[in-house]
Amino acid sequence: MTHSWLPGIPSTKDAATDMETDLVVPAHITEITALQKLIRECPIIDHHAHPLVGDEQLPNTPLESLFTDDSISALEDASRTFLAARAIDVMSKVYKCDATLTDIKTARNAIDRGERTLRCFEGVSCMLIDTGIRLPGQVYYSAHNLLVPNPCKRIVRIESVAEDIMKHQVEEHKYTDDWLVNFNTWLGSVEVTLNTEIHNDEVAGFKTVMCFRGGLKWKKYSHFDVEYTRNLQEQLQQDFMDWIIYYQQTGDRRLNKPLLVDNLLRCICERLEISNCTKPLQVHSGFGHTDVVLRMSNAAYMEEFFHKYKKVQFILLHSNYPFVIEGGYLAKTYENVYLDISLVFHKLSREGQKKIVKQILELAPNKILYSTDGHPLPEGFLIANTEARDVLSEVITKRVQSGRMTVGFASELIQNLFFNNANKLYNLNLPPQVTGFNSILKSLPKFEDVFGWTPGAKFVRLMWVDYCNQVRLQVLPISTVRKSFGTLRLDLPKAPFSMIPNGSFIPGPVPSGSYVLKPDWKTARSADSYASGHVTVQSWIEEDGEPLDTYPRTILKSTLEAASEMGLEFSIAFELEFVLYPKEYLHRVVNNRPVLSREANSYGWFDNIAMAPASTVVMDEIATALETSNVQVVRYHPGSAPNQFTLLTAPSQPMEAVDVLYHARNVIRGIAQAHNTRATFHPNPWIRNAGNRTHAHVSLATKRDEQENFFAGVVGELRGLSAFGHAAPCGYEITSENLATKPVASYVCWGEEFMEAPIRRISEDDAHWKLQCLDGTANVYLFFAAMIRAGIAGIRNKRELPSPCPSEPTLLPVGKRESLGIVKLLPKTLDEALNAMDDSRPLLDGLGPRTLAKYRAIKRAEVQHIVTLAERDRYIYEIERY
Repeated sequence: MTHSWLPGIPSTKDAATDMETDLVVPAHITEITALQKLIRECPIIDHHAHPLVGDEQLPNTPLESLFTDDSISALEDASRTFLAARAIDVMSKVYKCDATLTDIKTARNAIDRGERTLRCFEGVSCMLIDTGIRLPGQVYYSAHNLLVPNPCKRIVRIESVAEDIMKHQVEEHKYTDDWLVNFNTWLGSVEVTLNTEIHNDEVAGFKTVMCFRGGLKWKKYSHFDVEYTRNLQEQLQQDFMDWIIYYQQTGDRRLNKPLLVDNLLRCICERLEISNCTKPLQVHSGFGHTDVVLRMSNAAYMEEFFHKYKKVQFILLHSNYPFVIEGGYLAKTYENVYLDISLVFHKLSREGQKKIVKQILELAPNKILYSTDGHPLPEGFLIANTEARDVLSEVITKRVQSGRMTVGFASELIQNLFFNNANKLYNLNLPPQVTGFNSILKSLPKFEDVFGWTPGAKFVRLMWVDYCNQVRLQVLPISTVRKSFGTLRLDLPKAPFSMIPNGSFIPGPVPSGSYVLKPDWKTARSADSYASGHVTVQSWIEEDGEPLDTYPRTILKSTLEAASEMGLEFSIAFELEFVLYPKEYLHRVVNNRPVLSREANSYGWFDNIAMAPASTVVMDEIATALETSNVQVVRYHPGSAPNQFTLLTAPSQPMEAVDVLYHARNVIRGIAQAHNTRATFHPNPWIRNAGNRTHAHVSLATKRDEQENFFAGVVGELRGLSAFGHAAPCGYEITSENLATKPVASYVCWGEEFMEAPIRRISEDDAHWKLQCLDGTANVYLFFAAMIRAGIAGIRNKRELPSPCPSEPTLLPVGKRESLGIVKLLPKTLDEALNAMDDSRPLLDGLGPRTLAKYRAIKRAEVQHIVTLAERDRYIYEIERY
């Protein structure tokens, strides 16, 4: 037998004998990577969940309630558990804030409830919802269809059916003085209702909470074949009468009579036994509230049930914890018994979770189902799913690496646990939502795929870009990369991420510990043109196994995912402006700037004279090197300042475009240095001449009104975006000698014919816009993440694009300027731009408070350092870095 997702992989039964007893050849590192990717991405059928609460009940449902099932009085203690620590860590990463409850609540409240709820259900394919929990203000089960791709179904709690029927019959005055008649009336209605639900397509299965109603060990009623003797009948009637009277006196309809619950359980089992419908019966066991008598909650007491009702599929909830081994034994021994592992992943510490998973794998690896038991807040689902994937990845990967489990068996185990077992048991007939292990394996890059086109590669530069736009790297010999390709990870100390370019730290404690550097192999490009035998690779950075949400590249990735969910698609091309100058010019200065006379070096836009032989050699080498490293150069030409050139790259998707930008800058600098020349992207390298910018051509594929809403959002946040686009003091310098060195127009505006507008619409039909509000000091990953977040907010808020500015705003009459809505000045300093960034709600919501706080601290520390330098030293400091 083979699995539909895994062609050619042996079935569970075939592979089981190899799993623990015989060591197998350890999996290849690429197979391990594919397995880990499968664990992260395999869709989940959450077969045991509860409803969320509605908006009106949210104020009465504190976040701390996720850490305990008990009363509000237990919340303070629950917040100090290992569980709470893990949960807080998970939520802080999703909400991009510090790992404290206070910061999480603040960040959480700043996000639209619908948006944050959808985040919490990512990766969930379907939910089966037990509505019998009766939470105040809970939403109807079908409302959860908005959160997952497939329709949700109900799990019918049999005790709730019995309680609701009793309540209805009391209210309808259907009971008489004859309690035998009353009992039979109630039982008959229960039987009819359960039989109806068995054949209801919206019902996926049933559940009993007999564990809460006296426990699973009832010695008095353990013999199933006993006749209803007169004494037993009288006891049933008496229990029924006592239950009714208690409800009439207190309003509490909870069925808490063990004999009645036992009778109810046998009723549903008998009907499922003779039914042609495959609908499992969930049995709450182990884990519970204070009304569970722990020693009575072991499902081992139900063996006679499992044996008698062989056609009924029993699912033991919550791993039968703390009786996990007994639960595993029951699942292994009885063909009709399965084990659910809900509550484990958001009620226990990480070590406790791993211990339970290992115990279950010992006995019943093929009969496990995963669920969250999530309620009443979406974060409960998020925490459980995140922890489950992490723990299963750690435990199963180690077994595969040690040779105690085949990768084929492991991949099928994961898919059965998350999806297949529930899909089959509940007869859901859902198609898989992701490709299988083999497809994932084929899709992963292999060493030969990445380095086959660079046979001379000797070293690999793993690179990342910090908040100060400094490209940092670690260099590995190709032999090291070959040995660990697919699982290559490097520890990076956290401390340098709190440094400014001169090597000093920002105020506050120096971070300890480390991050993990993970190569993004698809970005590999040859650096042979300036570093013989070297290949450059951009990287991801992780913390505790999760992408670091304050890392610029990760921020752009999550932003693009958010844009994609709204149907927004971008292509970006860059115009790189830079100046080539001999190193000695740093010592030929006027007013602390190098000066060239026009006679010394003729220049001008597209001026042929500027293409001197030496410049031609350098520029041709740059263009050739880029083309050789798979970067398409559209054209290059002289700029409008001495030795200034502009190079235009071809359009591509945003992440690739920014990766290409940094690769191109490295090539330009490297080749220039090889010719005893410096290349600088400094915004103002010359006095009395134009400066350098990084122009971005952006095309947005969406409806016209959304396009205008998007760029209206960008224009509206230009003051805050300046902190990312002009990220150093030199980007704000305006001198009387050089008006052309200012970043863009002095006012917040956009234009069509106005060449110096911060944002220009080049073509309305092609949705082609040009951004002129960033320079060589910007971390371009961060800038585009901020820009797109501003645009997304513009669409959501339906912002209207103001009238275009026809010319330099300062030259317009005040009345004309104000009539066009041009009233706000762009920041004149980086500090002013940072203040505007802090005041921007779209930037705060989109990038997260932790990112903004870190960026602000680093930039202000850098400014404080720069202002202490003499002007000439400051110029050299900046031009050598940008």
